[in-house]
Amino acid sequence: NEAEGSKKSLVRRVVDEIFDSAKLEIRDEINVKLADISEPILLGAVHMASPRSSVSLTLVMQTRLSKEEVQARYDKGALEAYESTQLLIIPIKEALTHAEISTSTSPAEQGKEPLQMTAALRGSLQLLDKYLKRHGIKEEKEEKLRQL
Repeated sequence: NEAEGSKKSLVRRVVDEIFDSAKLEIRDEINVKLADISEPILLGAVHMASPRSSVSLTLVMQTRLSKEEVQARYDKGALEAYESTQLLIIPIKEALTHAEISTSTSPAEQGKEPLQMTAALRGSLQLLDKYLKRHGIKEEKEEKLRQL
């Protein structure tokens, strides 16, 4: 049926746009080349409750660049560099600790100042934690997985 085929084509274009736009944001805001970014993996959606009812998709991508190389590209400036004031690169384990995920002690209990996080970021980190556990990615391998 021609209408059904057209609907599938539209759905495919919408999905492609969502995934492609995530990679383009990294290129345009952090100055990392598209060739240096893996294809995005959808981890899930974070649903925000009222009064700011919204949904955020959580995608994870990998890069073979070191954190120093990513920082250097960011420091050079990007097309949309005006959209941020700094790039904060922290190890995944530390991010999960600050989000109080996968840890027996909170940052405050460890004598650290907790990072300020939006509810959407906290939810995204919970999805990332589940992904890492499901795929058996251990702490020593987490450094290789950079969420941009």
